[in-house]
Amino acid sequence: MGIKQTLGTIVLASAIGLAGCSKPENFVEGKVVSEYGNVARIVESSGALFGNESVKLGNPAYGLKVETPQGIYTIEVAVDDMSGSSGPHTAYNLAAAIEEGTKVRFPLQYGGRNLFSADRLGIVDPDDIEIQRE
Repeated sequence: MGIKQTLGTIVLASAIGLAGCSKPENFVEGKVVSEYGNVARIVESSGALFGNESVKLGNPAYGLKVETPQGIYTIEVAVDDMSGSSGPHTAYNLAAAIEEGTKVRFPLQYGGRNLFSADRLGIVDPDDIEIQRE
């Protein structure tokens, strides 16, 4: 196989691979009306010996209620960051940056798959939530 055939095969394979990549679609903007969850939760353990208390980390969770022209969306932000695109956003830094009144933009679909149910409950990868600066 010559160098031209090899390069042609590589280019074709790359084009096919890129064409198959999923991406967020149908974005909607809104204002955060509340946050919920516990990104870094510490809970008391029961049964400590000799009156000493200990703590254990609970399962982290983070979510947003966002008011949009279509109504209120309740968004669970994927804490494991494994549900969509890769990038710098995490549930932890979004929790630090977002507060009530923050304007955000988020997708309704990912790769043709709906991220929200008919009653506007869904889960979104943190990298797909954009903070809208004014």
